Amino acid sequence: MTRRARALGLDVIDEGNAGGFGYMESMVVDRRGNMRRARAVAQLLGIPTCIQQITQHPSVLAEVSVIIGQDHEQRRLLVP
Repeated sequence: MTRRARALGLDVIDEGNAGGFGYMESMVVDRRGNMRRARAVAQLLGIPTCIQQITQHPSVLAEVSVIIGQDHEQRRLLVP
């Protein structure tokens, strides 16, 4: 997913696993209060779900996070 996101022009600053693997749907998470940016990323990646979880924690650098859910094959998220 990182390679695909970068190929689409997105700036990927970190990658890793979510807290669990129980996500049924992939989603884009707005971390800074800019849903317009989150929706743009979601549209670029073909992910229909956007949510907002604003954090002020200084260790969180990302403005937007992408969570890959169990629907990744249907959405073809991991295909180069």
